[in-house]
Amino acid sequence: MVSALKTKKMTELKRIIKTLRDYTAFSFAENKLDNLRRDENYQEMMKQCYNGKDNPTIEECEENAIRTFISEYAKMCEIYAGWLKNGKVFILDKRDRFILALYKVDEISHKAITHYNPLNVDCIEQATSNNQFFKELENRFEISTDEEMLIKECDELVKMTVDLFSS
Repeated sequence: MVSALKTKKMTELKRIIKTLRDYTAFSFAENKLDNLRRDENYQEMMKQCYNGKDNPTIEECEENAIRTFISEYAKMCEIYAGWLKNGKVFILDKRDRFILALYKVDEISHKAITHYNPLNVDCIEQATSNNQFFKELENRFEISTDEEMLIKECDELVKMTVDLFSS
């Protein structure tokens, strides 16, 4: 029952898909900038985030922010397209107890983003060499396209950990 409730939460991949459906790159950037404008320290925050010349104008800061947000949107496109291309595969990290969405495989490594993270492990993106990944496939990693099954397994690993520490 706990598992079923947790799967209703917005996982990272679901957040990406929703963003790509709801926004174009430019509307995403404008929306993020509009949200920043509501902050009372907006101008100071924008100037601190600017990389370039000293004393930039607010317009220069905003242009810089829009470029950054469009790059963020492009990364979401790369992740989603890669996840589809690579067979909609999820990876359970049994050691750290979270699930990754695989989005890139090449001759050197596997790249994935954190998808389901019940313990809030400090990991957003992970690249693992192919040798390391396949060496640890049985012990540390489990791969599947069945998201629900992996979430249940992950929840069970978390529950065992909590039970172990509470006894």
